[in-house]
Parts: sequence; C-alpha cells; structure tokens
Amino acid sequence: MTEISDELKKQIESAFHYRGHVTVTFTDGQSVDGYLYNREYANPKTPEDHFIDVFLKGSGNPARYKISTVQSVALTGADEAAGKSYQDWMKKQDKKAKILEGSYEEKKYKILVTTADGQTLFWHKQGKIHLLDEDLAATWVEKFKPHLFDILPNGEMAGAGRNPTAFKISKVEKVPA
Repeated sequence: MTEISDELKKQIESAFHYRGHVTVTFTDGQSVDGYLYNREYANPKTPEDHFIDVFLKGSGNPARYKISTVQSVALTGADEAAGKSYQDWMKKQDKKAKILEGSYEEKKYKILVTTADGQTLFWHKQGKIHLLDEDLAATWVEKFKPHLFDILPNGEMAGAGRNPTAFKISKVEKVPA
C-alpha cells in the first residue's frame, strides 16, 4: 500500500470541513462531484481500507472510494454555510424563544432607494411602502443588484430599461419604519 501524501491529506481534510461540493479526481483521470462527508486515512492497522465517502452531486447517493485511487480533491462548489455563524443561529433561537413567550417585538424596516440622479424614494409594493423584518431587510440590501432594476416615480420596482419613466438605482439601504 502506498503512503498517502501530506498534500492529499490536506486536501481531504479541507474538503471534509468544507460545506459545499468538491471534485474528486482519481488516478485514472475520472472525477466525481459531491459532498465529502466522511474519511478514514489515519488508521495504520488497516491502510488498505482507507477511504472517503461522498454524497454524489445530482443524485445524493452515497459512494465510497478507496484513498489509493484518489489523486486529488478540490473545493469546487459554493460553501453553502458561508456567512452563517453560530451567533446568527443563537440570535434566531433567542427570537424563537421570545416569540413563544410573547415578548418579541418585531422591528420593521423600509427600503430607501437612491436614484442615479440623487432622488430618494421608499420602495412600494401594491401602492404601499413595503416593510421587511430586520433580517430580511439586511439580506435584501446586501444582495440587491441595482443594475437589474429601476424604480418608478411611485416607488414600485421595474426591470431595468423596461419603463421610460423609471429611474436608474444607485443604492438601497434599510431604514427603521
């Protein structure tokens, strides 16, 4: 049995702790994509049994591969848990507990839109200022892509370039309601 290289061990460990898809390339040139969820390469008594376990992308089926057939492991998919911290989880748990005990006051936010020519309007939906809870407002502002939308004089959003009366958007921000 060939000794596993330090580089391959490092790749496997990185893939094991990664929360996205990886690409496993084998010594015969073939490859598979999936989620590496288990590995065994540290047991010196059974080196012939060293393996990695992967949930295959697409089907989700589990597959086991002998380490001796693995050439490399690369982090190729998006990290599905990026930006999701323990603190965020605790904040959500605290919110749930407060809701259950009836002491939670949900903060609402308006979205302030600044146009390319400096005008400011609040985002409207169905004729009313659209209100979002704090977490959703923060995510919405963070992920908003101004080049995809314009804002109409009444505050409603429209697809970019679809309405001649619409204004180009330069930025959006959340404002307490």
